Amino acid sequence: MQKKNDLAEYLPDGAIDYVFPFLDSNCVHLKITPQRLTKQGDYRPPIRYPTHRISVNGSLNPYAFLITLVHEMAHLEVWKKQKSIREPHGNQWKTAFVAMMTPLLENDIFPPDLKQILQHHLKNPKAASALDQKLTIALQRYDKRKSTLLHALPENTLFAIKGRVFKKQHKARTHYYCQCLNNGRMYRINGIAEVVPMPA
Repeated sequence: MQKKNDLAEYLPDGAIDYVFPFLDSNCVHLKITPQRLTKQGDYRPPIRYPTHRISVNGSLNPYAFLITLVHEMAHLEVWKKQKSIREPHGNQWKTAFVAMMTPLLENDIFPPDLKQILQHHLKNPKAASALDQKLTIALQRYDKRKSTLLHALPENTLFAIKGRVFKKQHKARTHYYCQCLNNGRMYRINGIAEVVPMPA
């Protein structure tokens, strides 16, 4: 478990007094990790280990860190009631996540622009906040390290992702068709994918 003051450095003002009592009373082993590309957080029930285990990317901005932490806390809350993770983002998790996020919205932990988008997000929360494009884009404004998302690039722009070079083509709902210049194939890439623009 992180010390209270150490954890507070990763959170927005006022959030520590909400999340810390939950983590402390449930004896959560909280690990703050370096940046992971595949996931922002993780919850492990006390099956292989004696305690609940939560990990959160330490590279997230304070608001994204808080949302991710509460996301994993909701998994823990469901586990306590069901002792199961068969439906990790089913109705029980959604109910728990909304219930745990609501006091944070009511206490103005989030700035007005994020609060409005979060209120909409909580009507039907997704498995990962990154799947909600509006929320992802709004959260990105608070990142210290500025990144470029695919949706922001003009059509026909070249960009690199995971060591390959692509050319952005037309939009398909939340994704874009992009041609890989390494092999000539066409791929559908999410508009909120982090990319590196390349010179033409």
